[in-house]
Amino acid sequence: MLNCTFSENSTVNNGGGMYNNSSDPTVWNCIFWNNSDAGGMDESGQIHTQAGTPVVNYSDVQGGWTGAGGTGNLNTDPFFADADGADDTVGTPDDDLRLSPGSPGIDVGSNVAIPAGITTDLDGGDRIINSTVDMGAYDGISWYITSRRPPIISPFSQRLMPQSTGTLSRPTRRPTTRGSIFSARQSRFDRPAAIQPTPSSAAMLTGSLRTMPVAG
Repeated sequence: MLNCTFSENSTVNNGGGMYNNSSDPTVWNCIFWNNSDAGGMDESGQIHTQAGTPVVNYSDVQGGWTGAGGTGNLNTDPFFADADGADDTVGTPDDDLRLSPGSPGIDVGSNVAIPAGITTDLDGGDRIINSTVDMGAYDGISWYITSRRPPIISPFSQRLMPQSTGTLSRPTRRPTTRGSIFSARQSRFDRPAAIQPTPSSAAMLTGSLRTMPVAG
């Protein structure tokens, strides 16, 4: 599992972000934040293992990660640009899970984990900027500025480019198979789908998925 973002998913049982049962996923450069289960938003609320041995490296896991791996991991707010969007509702099209200037997830992923053929992120922009990949599905800070907040100028990011004229606009989403977003509270499920072994142990999760709230 490579450069995925899990945010605002929930379950009444275990593993709001990812529920692992009888498999050994390897997780690189991912973000698990604000997911919850019956126990809250601790480590189990982000990743819960019923059976198996997940290996997690260079990822931001709320509550910390105490399982296998552990290299380069964070337990720090990733500072999403606007996780619930202008409508203040998670799981809708205006949610922005790109990283804001000064995010601790910028330039701290592992380039070694990126396959040679992966050159773009979920937006279709460069997968690696400033020589080191970011954590999560996007690389580079968000230029999406809503009417509720002023433009952000930060000394912490080298991605702010000089611009004296014109306006800032949100990059156009493009269909892609690079990076993943798993977002939105689940209203009719006891738990997220369990990760099960597949016939090909070399298969890598790189698709895009956005779960939407279920009405009723």
